[in-house]
Amino acid sequence: MALYQPDACADDRRTYIFEEHDCVIKKQKKYETLTCLGNGYIGMRSAFCEEHSSQGRLTLIAGLYDQQPCEVEELMPLPDATVLNITVNKEKIGPMSDRASRYSRELNLQNGLLTYSYRYALTDSQNTVSVTQRRFVSMENRHLAVFETTLRTEEDAEVAVASTVSAKQTVSGTQHTFEEERTVMDGDLLWYGGRASVAGTSFRTGSRMRIFVNGIEQSNVQRYATSRRSLAANAKLKLAKGDKLRILRYVLYYTANDAEWADQDASSIQTYICAEMDRVSGTSFDNLLALSRDEWSKRWKHCDIRIDCDDPRETLKTRMAMYHTIIMCPAHDDRLSIAAKGLTGMGYAGHVFWDCELFNLPFFIYTDPDAARKLCTYRYRTLDGARRKATEYGYRGAMYPWESSSMRGDEQCPTVGNYSADNTRRHISCGEIEHHVVCDVAYGVYDYAKATADTDFLNRYGLEILFETADFWQSRLEYKPEADRYEICQVTGPDEYKEYVDNDVFTNYMADWNMRTALCEAERLQKEEPARFAELDGKLGLTRLMNEIRKKLCKLYLPTPNKNGLIPQNDSYLQLEQIDLTKYKTSGINRMIYRDYSIDRISRLMVSKQADLIQLIALMPSLFPLDTVKQNFDFYESKCLHDSSLSLSAYATVAARVLRDADFAHGFFKKALDTDFGEESTLSNDGIHAANCGGIWQTVVFGFAGIDTSHDILHITPSLPSSWKALTLRMTWKGCELKITAEPDRVSIESLNGKELSLVVCGKTVSLKQRVTVSY
Repeated sequence: MALYQPDACADDRRTYIFEEHDCVIKKQKKYETLTCLGNGYIGMRSAFCEEHSSQGRLTLIAGLYDQQPCEVEELMPLPDATVLNITVNKEKIGPMSDRASRYSRELNLQNGLLTYSYRYALTDSQNTVSVTQRRFVSMENRHLAVFETTLRTEEDAEVAVASTVSAKQTVSGTQHTFEEERTVMDGDLLWYGGRASVAGTSFRTGSRMRIFVNGIEQSNVQRYATSRRSLAANAKLKLAKGDKLRILRYVLYYTANDAEWADQDASSIQTYICAEMDRVSGTSFDNLLALSRDEWSKRWKHCDIRIDCDDPRETLKTRMAMYHTIIMCPAHDDRLSIAAKGLTGMGYAGHVFWDCELFNLPFFIYTDPDAARKLCTYRYRTLDGARRKATEYGYRGAMYPWESSSMRGDEQCPTVGNYSADNTRRHISCGEIEHHVVCDVAYGVYDYAKATADTDFLNRYGLEILFETADFWQSRLEYKPEADRYEICQVTGPDEYKEYVDNDVFTNYMADWNMRTALCEAERLQKEEPARFAELDGKLGLTRLMNEIRKKLCKLYLPTPNKNGLIPQNDSYLQLEQIDLTKYKTSGINRMIYRDYSIDRISRLMVSKQADLIQLIALMPSLFPLDTVKQNFDFYESKCLHDSSLSLSAYATVAARVLRDADFAHGFFKKALDTDFGEESTLSNDGIHAANCGGIWQTVVFGFAGIDTSHDILHITPSLPSSWKALTLRMTWKGCELKITAEPDRVSIESLNGKELSLVVCGKTVSLKQRVTVSY
């Protein structure tokens, strides 16, 4: 199969290889996150094979949750099989030792290969050891991870290695693993089986090590040791000067959630996994890597982005964001979705937020529609949980949880948090009042159906989500007789520094969109598909819903500019106390304001955590006149600390797409890139910011490339920073695969699959058959 070849570049290495050359211990957790390996099923933090106390070793499987009593569901760590400790002449070696030198680590984004190497000077001789470690998580076989260790010594030496499988990992002290099996099977196979201690979901881990000296496999050299929740395979070898030691390790992970386990008994499952290990461990590292590389090639073919500018790191960091977006998506299973930290860390317990629909889903809608459909189907599968929550709170329809996890779809947001600066226990209200997640889910699902023309999904699943979320909103509205209008009171919008506010601008307008769109679709269905309308009418009460929406929608309060031209973020925002925010906006320290003010005090200050009105404009760029957008953009940005990773990309997108100030947008964009991928940032120590990764892609595509999908016909109006010579991207619109190249004075669009398409380019309607170029 032909591999995807990226467009010509002076130095492709600088835009596809993420490198680290200084092994600084305090930065290792950051780089474990940034170079994390995965395939949407497995997420494996890239701790060194050689153990060190500073590491955050962690392997996660999508959808494998457990829930201890009185706690929320959380992803549970799988047994760790990454460790390979190396001892040379009885001296334990590793890259984080003071005696290590010539260190380098790199992640190849094109094939998902992680490589690191170092030289180690032994203390008791002049002998120096050279070590190279390679590993990848297979994109072709989602259950497989493969490791290769190569070692040479400059003098004769005795080398001992120990490969372990350990189920000792905990989450903040909580042990989720109940051990069922721990043994060594035929063929040097370390076998560990267990289940989630409360949820009961079974898992099996198998690890096999093969050892070669100068290309000759060493048989019968492994010895085994077992301890509580741990297995080890040990080997000792004598190497002569110049000998090459090569160690291959193959690791397989399976859980009872996998389709392969359906209707199978334990004996059949064991036989299946053992046979699979025999197959993969009989295949070379490079051949397995080639299979994985082919799958990576297919993915880059449909989504690649190249920025032609003087700083190649902008392309590299953008591709890093895309790489992480790809490896966090469980594209194999429509029962799962994307967590706020992906599979790179335990932040937010592996829960799914609104981040997925508004920040990550668009990437897949326009580059991998099949994966996007599965993410949307997850929300359909959890619809009953949303219905239960609505009923619990006294509303109709579906009230999606602020934090979702397993397929049950029940609320997982904790209600109590850590102590605040004023020594008071903090009540977490997000699950109770941050209701905009309901319309965010509807927006994402409808956006998918519209952009892909997937009418089958819309009719089978999407409409039910749209109608049930609209029913929630019509029941959530409060009538205010003194103003003769409906309002949405006591909510939290995207700006979480403002809790229990009335008429949050983002929430009100998105609820309006939700109900208005549901009414239009119901009317269309009634006219065009009366049988389906009758079916849903009987199930959901569509006639009742339509009447309720018609009655209330015309009187829903939507905040508009006041006499000073400012749109109130909520009813009280413009009356809040103003303070000098310079200290906090220039410090570079996230949430520094907490050092000076309690959470309750912050709520009474005119300061924002993240985009709220600007987030709304990013979704609906034509909602307000340009001069209104400009005035409100400047005002709210001056009050925004960007203490959420979701904020910068929204401001960047609006600045480029609506204000047409690409250089101004570029400043926000570079800060968004550096949130995770900057030289000094430590914000990613505990996991990647998934929403920020999706937001970076949106800034490039919707902002700088000027892609507007809010119409039935695609609009393209680029707005490039002055430092960019060209921007090239790939995307899909209603089945047409496009390659778009924007330059300062022209834009070229090519249909890669030969499908014809009408689109509007820089205000001109054009018909695309193969390739078209428009000057502007």
